[in-house]
Amino acid sequence: MSFILRRLAGGFIDHVILTLVILPIVIFSEHLTNQVNLDWPSFYTLVALIVIFYFLYGLYFENKTSQTIGKRVMKLQVVDSRTGSTEISTKQLVIRNLFRPIDYVAGWGVIPIILFRKRLGEFISQTEVKKVQ
Repeated sequence: MSFILRRLAGGFIDHVILTLVILPIVIFSEHLTNQVNLDWPSFYTLVALIVIFYFLYGLYFENKTSQTIGKRVMKLQVVDSRTGSTEISTKQLVIRNLFRPIDYVAGWGVIPIILFRKRLGEFISQTEVKKVQ
């Protein structure tokens, strides 16, 4: 399997996992809103929660093992693009994951991966994804 397909498949696996985590929250909040007649949580609150979950998911797993679950399944890992080391600073990981929502809006995550093998957040954080050796 090509590197680009591995990256896209790993991202898809991560999206499925996050959907399985977030979906019950959305369903519960909809149930709560209908039952109690509250305006909370609003659409924007749910969007904020989703963005926060995506950020924390990437930050947590990449900080612990330099891999999200999807990357682990696809035998990929995040490395520092300057040194090639899997020891990535917290600052780099925060920057990398802060750009994740921007990278995925309207395919912006897919287009740079296909053209440059990197997302915008990876360029800025000086990280990259490589095959596990």
